Amino acid sequence: MSGRDGCEAIIFDLDGVLVDSEGLGFETLRALLATYGVDYRVEDNEPFIGINDRDHFTALKARHGLRPSVDALIIEQTSRLLAQIDTRTIPMPGVPRVPERLSAAGYPLAVASSSLPEVVEARLVALGVRPLFRVVVSSFHVPRGKPAPDVFLEAARRLGVTAARCLVVEDSAHGLRAAKAAGMRCAVVPTGGRWPDGAEPADVRLTSLLDLEPLLLPGTPGD
Repeated sequence: MSGRDGCEAIIFDLDGVLVDSEGLGFETLRALLATYGVDYRVEDNEPFIGINDRDHFTALKARHGLRPSVDALIIEQTSRLLAQIDTRTIPMPGVPRVPERLSAAGYPLAVASSSLPEVVEARLVALGVRPLFRVVVSSFHVPRGKPAPDVFLEAARRLGVTAARCLVVEDSAHGLRAAKAAGMRCAVVPTGGRWPDGAEPADVRLTSLLDLEPLLLPGTPGD
C-alpha cells in the first residue's frame, strides 16, 4: 500500500487512535462500577474494547445484576467522562499533524467511533481537530455497533465514497472486524504498546499515525 493506491477517504476511530483515552475510559468505568459494589479489572474490560456503551452496559448489567437501567448507566458514565474532557484529553502521536496534512492533501476525513456523540464531539473540539473532519459518526447513530460494519458504512455514505475506496484506522479487534466487514482496508495502530489480538487481517500495521504520511503522501520522508 503506497500513495493513494485507490484510497479516496480516510476514516479514523477516535479512542486509542486520535486521543489517548482508553485508560481514562477504563478508570472512569471502574470507579462507576465500584459504587455498585463491582470490582472491575483490566482483564474484565479487554473483551469490550471497541464496542459501544449500550452493548457494554447491557452485558455488564446482565453479568453483575446492576439495578440501574442501561440508559441511566450510560448517562452517569458520560457525565463522568465529560467532566474530564478539559484536563484529560491527550492527543495520540501524530495528532493534529497527520490529519492536518491529509486534509490539506485533499483526502476527505471522517471519524467513526463507538463513543457517545457528546463525548466524540467534545474530544475532537478539545483536540482542536474538529474542523478537519467532514463527517463524524457515532455507533449510536446506526442500528449496530462494532464489530458490525454499520458505523463505517454510514461514514462512507456521508462522505460520498464507496467502501472499497476507504481506509480505516483502528486500534481494536472489534474495530478491525467492523472495517473488514464493511469491505474497507484497515490500518491498525498499537494501544498500550501492542497491536490488538487478531490483528492479522489488517492491511498494514502502523507504529503510530505518523506512518500514514509516507504511505499516503508521496514524497513525504519518514521521520
